[in-house]
Amino acid sequence: VFEARALTVSSRTRFLTVTGFAAAFLSLGYIAVYLRGGPRIVDATSYFMQGRALSHGALAWPIPEGLPSASFRGRFLLSHDGHLAGIFPPGYPLLLAVGFLVGAPMVIGPVLAAALVVATYALAREIAANALATNPVHDTRVEGVARLAALLSVASAALRYHTADTMSHGAAAALVTTAFALALYARRVGDAPEAAPCKLAWLGAGLAVGALASTRIASSLPLAVVLAVLAARARQPAAAIGATAAGVLPGLGLLVAAQHAATGELFASTQRAYYAQADGPPGCFRYGFGAGIGCVYEHADYVRIGLAHGYGVLSALVTSFRRVHMHLGDSANAAPLALLALVTIRDARRGARAVTASFLLIAGFVVAYAPFYFDGGYPGGGARFFADVIPLEHGLLALAVFRLAPSAAFARKATLLLGAALAAFAFHAVGWHQQLAVRDGGRPMYEPDAPRRAHVEKALVLFETDQGANLASDPSMTVGRGIVAARAHGDDHDRVLFDNLGRPPAYLYKLGEAGPTLVPWTPPMTVSTLTGYTFEAEAEWPPLAQSGGWVTPRWASGTCASGARTLSIFAVRSAAASTPALAEAWLELPVPETGGYNVTPFVMALGGHGRGTLDVVATLHGETSLGHWTWHDDGITPCHSVETAHVALTAPHAYLRFRGDLPPEPPGAPEISAPAVGLPPIVSLDRIELTKAPR
Repeated sequence: VFEARALTVSSRTRFLTVTGFAAAFLSLGYIAVYLRGGPRIVDATSYFMQGRALSHGALAWPIPEGLPSASFRGRFLLSHDGHLAGIFPPGYPLLLAVGFLVGAPMVIGPVLAAALVVATYALAREIAANALATNPVHDTRVEGVARLAALLSVASAALRYHTADTMSHGAAAALVTTAFALALYARRVGDAPEAAPCKLAWLGAGLAVGALASTRIASSLPLAVVLAVLAARARQPAAAIGATAAGVLPGLGLLVAAQHAATGELFASTQRAYYAQADGPPGCFRYGFGAGIGCVYEHADYVRIGLAHGYGVLSALVTSFRRVHMHLGDSANAAPLALLALVTIRDARRGARAVTASFLLIAGFVVAYAPFYFDGGYPGGGARFFADVIPLEHGLLALAVFRLAPSAAFARKATLLLGAALAAFAFHAVGWHQQLAVRDGGRPMYEPDAPRRAHVEKALVLFETDQGANLASDPSMTVGRGIVAARAHGDDHDRVLFDNLGRPPAYLYKLGEAGPTLVPWTPPMTVSTLTGYTFEAEAEWPPLAQSGGWVTPRWASGTCASGARTLSIFAVRSAAASTPALAEAWLELPVPETGGYNVTPFVMALGGHGRGTLDVVATLHGETSLGHWTWHDDGITPCHSVETAHVALTAPHAYLRFRGDLPPEPPGAPEISAPAVGLPPIVSLDRIELTKAPR
């Protein structure tokens, strides 16, 4: 394998075909053995949903008209102007859309695994040719290094995960590798005397950078910088820079179009818009340093432990160190093996620009992600923000094996490294992947076979998890054509949804140790449901909008809160403690039918110390109040209903303006600042009850 005597096109093709197939087959096996058939973490299910929507041509899709939007809104979904959109950039969902169009979205990962083998081979070939100052076409040494790098790609357990689950890192790694390999090739070929400037290669590198920007924005930054330096030092820099810049434009256009569809603005980040709508404190999700960074609902434990004094340089260093530590086991399944790549620093010192550029690009990823506060690691995924540069490390590691012990046969050294990498997985790294296999119930939270086994074809299916709803949702589906997936809230949101869909066959998707089941479902009939409707406030998270603070669902175990949960509103003073604080959130109130209603809010005393106000308004962000309530958290009983108001409502919904006011503290009181984890709520809202008023 490593000491090919005849470097023919057919021998390379056979090698890459076999190794590419092996990588794809192992990724398919990872889907079956560790993922148990489908996407697992909520991020992956969100990508999956975005891919399905894009297969219908939708960057954003409308919330079904006349139905409670809370039945379709959820975690990692951004609602704007009656539409929903996934929060992730559109590049990888576009690849998934191709999988949906051919009826096999999960095959995209294994296809990327095969593509990564080819791209890694090409990159390692360019790195070795530059380091050895030789023509790679006829040099068996270069061929051996490239083949070893390709085999290391097959052996990497981290890449098996990232080309199995529907996360964007496998696609990003393929794009980084392809762009870098093309740029190195263009420099090698184009710098020869009388050679053409290789515009096509530079254009391809630019296309890959643009596609990466529409896949993982932060990952595109260090790649763009390194490619710009390589292009600027080419023999004909103007042609190289121009071709690369032209290639970047389509990917950027796709990104801007997706952001506009999701947010209504061309240059507004969908992720930042989502966290502004669904988490807090305001500005918690941003790229940079300072106080108030760290979202206290999505990343509560992480913020509590690591960001007690904001996100500064020291926090960034600690987070980056943690990422690097996790990442060392990604390329060869064990940190000591990965560190062998440092041997190639000698090549960089000798002027091997490809090796130097590789180390700079890897370091660039560490720097590019340093201003982001969350480390992003989890079992099986390793340091996923750095997964994009694993192929570069495979190229350096293969070159290091060539440099080590020059008197030893390269084939023996390569075989020893591959054996060590496989043994490291079997006896060390496998534990992380086993943890991934058993987490969250040990299987995907929706399995398409479950409805088929239950002979359910055209129905409403309610899900108790965001992951399940994401996997089952199809924006184009109606009850008359197939399964309509919605979120189960256990209150009259479900009842109104059921009624407004025409009371179709309905099921509750239940997870269990023996597997999923579909339990026939109809709205429960009680005395209260016969006389009115109860809408849990926490069902309206994420809210339609919020400002000045944030709302989150909050457990209220041991209280009289229905469902043992409330929706609490929080605020953090940004200036002196003597400054009052006002937080505001907009919620939807389903209206079963147009008419007059007696509306009764139920509020909870959960240790707050502010004033709550609630208004029913006819339009989102409307000012005319149809019903108004005010209460103080420290002035109510633990279980309290504010007075009932008679309100005329128009179907299918009205809106609730939920406000919390913190009064100014007396002079000399200490300033209240981040972190906001553990901060008491201003006030808490339990539920809203509607009773049809007599005519």
